[in-house]
Amino acid sequence: MIPPDAIFASMGMFIIDEIHYSEMFHQEPQYDIIGGGGTYGAIGARIFATKDNRTRIGWIVDQGSDFPEHIRTEIDSWCTGVIYRRDNSRLTTRGKNTYTEREKRDFEYMTPKKRIEVVDLLENPSLLKSQTYHLICSSERCLEIIGALKEGRAQYDIPDPVIIWEPVPYDCTPENFAHCCAILDRVDIFSPNAAEAAAYFDKPEPSEPADIEAVADAFLPFLKKKSLYGNGVVLRCGAMGCLVKTSVSKTTSWIPAYHNPQNLDYKVVDPTGGGNTFVGAFAASFIVGKGNWTLSGICGNIASGIAIETIGAPVLSSANGKDIWNGVSLESRISRYIERNPQLTVSAEEVLAIV
Repeated sequence: MIPPDAIFASMGMFIIDEIHYSEMFHQEPQYDIIGGGGTYGAIGARIFATKDNRTRIGWIVDQGSDFPEHIRTEIDSWCTGVIYRRDNSRLTTRGKNTYTEREKRDFEYMTPKKRIEVVDLLENPSLLKSQTYHLICSSERCLEIIGALKEGRAQYDIPDPVIIWEPVPYDCTPENFAHCCAILDRVDIFSPNAAEAAAYFDKPEPSEPADIEAVADAFLPFLKKKSLYGNGVVLRCGAMGCLVKTSVSKTTSWIPAYHNPQNLDYKVVDPTGGGNTFVGAFAASFIVGKGNWTLSGICGNIASGIAIETIGAPVLSSANGKDIWNGVSLESRISRYIERNPQLTVSAEEVLAIV
């Protein structure tokens, strides 16, 4: 059976994580945890791509000789358009996450990594014809991927894809600012977190809305790609939610985070993957919602909130044909979020319409 063309494809990797904590956390190490930026991006897209669209969430999982069967069982339960590649001559990409203090995480690879390249998409037309691509990489690699995608997709009579780019932290330096801006005219959505965006100017993470908006303003003029739904900067701001600034309406929108310490159901267990999950949900919702920036930001925040409630991937179950994430239905989460944020111009019905 030929898989349907993807609405979302991630160029990020699948990684099996282990998590270690310093003594201040009083927690035991965790092993064989599903991880990787590509994985979390796919999870985010899957959260808001139910029914027929869930199989149109495209991503690649590289399995080594040590790949645990229980992990495949969990991934299969999501019913995405995942593509597995088995190579018994190598080990699965594994990473070690070490939390040394609150919200500070060190990461290192424990086995050689295997990146997803555009040539891999050429072998999988459903991914090559995706409507949007999630890039997690340096500015140099971003440029290479976009160029290769253009060349590879030339054989099809299809519109240009939406490119959403997450820069990697080590690339966010003053020395790379000019190079970053030089390629933004090939990107539709630029989505670093607030700390990464500020790092381009050698500044600490801003905490005041005005300072965050000023950082976003520095990038917006360089987003000049002729896009169906315009271009924008979407800064991920942790507990503050996200900031959306677009070239379409020249508006600034603050969209609150899903979890608020003032709410009784507040639950933040592990922030790992929250940003990637946000971007995946934003991208998929942006396509299905036909370029609705506010709606996409809402979906991104809700999905991110789900991801950070657990260590590793959120737990999916179902009841009466509806998705249940970490024990709460997506429908309930959407209704609760909209009810708590009446200032938003999107109704719960509008969000549910794309699910």
